Amino acid sequence: MAIVDAAAQSRVSNLRAVDFAIGKDGRVHVAMANNAWQLKMPKEDWALYYASLAPGSKAFSPVRNLNRKSSEGFSLAADERGAVTAWFLSDKLYIMESRDNGETFTASREPDPLWDPCDCCTTSSTYGADGRLAGALSREDR
Repeated sequence: MAIVDAAAQSRVSNLRAVDFAIGKDGRVHVAMANNAWQLKMPKEDWALYYASLAPGSKAFSPVRNLNRKSSEGFSLAADERGAVTAWFLSDKLYIMESRDNGETFTASREPDPLWDPCDCCTTSSTYGADGRLAGALSREDR
């Protein structure tokens, strides 16, 4: 089953899945990146892309550009209550949150302005059994 719909394939180059999370009722959430920076495409295309697969559905949702900014180090966390949190790096660490199973996301915000990730960092995240969100920065070369 293809994650990237035909419309997205025609407008966004080389999308690839970089993380996924399973959320409420088994919905699959996918974070994607591309090589738009190598192709010298507009910086808003160097972004975090997202799609999801609803339980029982035969196709993923249309691909969406979530943050419209040059970014990397993507990760997703999802829980059984419909929360989905997308993490990314764009000189600083940012998150975008959904409380409706990925239908809508908040604007990006810094979870803690004191965190200062380096250019070699990436993110990982998960929801614990107690419902608390946990995130981590790690070096990509390890």
